[in-house]
Amino acid sequence: MTPLLKRASLRAVLFDLDGTLVDQFEAIRLGCAAVAAHLGRPEPTLADIKGAVGGALPNTLARLFGEGAAAVGESIYVQEFGRVWQTGLLALPAAEETLRHCRRQGFKTALFTNKRTAPSRDVLNHFGWLPLFDLVQGTGSTAFRKPDPEYAQQALDALGVTPDQAIVVGDSPFDIAAAHSVGMACLTVATGSHSQAELREIPHAGTFAHLAELQAQL
Repeated sequence: MTPLLKRASLRAVLFDLDGTLVDQFEAIRLGCAAVAAHLGRPEPTLADIKGAVGGALPNTLARLFGEGAAAVGESIYVQEFGRVWQTGLLALPAAEETLRHCRRQGFKTALFTNKRTAPSRDVLNHFGWLPLFDLVQGTGSTAFRKPDPEYAQQALDALGVTPDQAIVVGDSPFDIAAAHSVGMACLTVATGSHSQAELREIPHAGTFAHLAELQAQL
């Protein structure tokens, strides 16, 4: 166990959503395919999409289709995603158990995502997880996004904890950067956009194959 996670003061765990708690990549792919069709572009592959996600939606679309396409493509994506959001939606292994484990430990829990807040709540309601969270923070909850330090600080303030009392659990460099922007520790899982080898290239508290392995650190 790393020294960062031996702190007796740990009071809150901030969870990313896509690639950390759930797999919603098929619906994301369909949303991006609709944008590609509208723009007359080839559909991006799932690998392309996984390499582009993690930031807010406009950033993802800009990476896939270019800066000029983001503004046009966002409304197309939102409309299609709203239609297909349950397609292929899966809870990742040990996601619910990890959330319940945190609650048994007395930790406050937050959803800490760059997905829009309303669709994030839809996912939590779909799995019956909404009562397991003290805070749901997504795009639209604030003017900021991961990895802006203001975004992380807003979550900490809402939970009533300091950076040394909280940890981020995610699957991407955006999660690591968001945690480190205010001095939080971060643990990652390789169930989303990046492999363990890729995540190990970025200094942080630890990376794991999946949540079942990570849970023991909390």
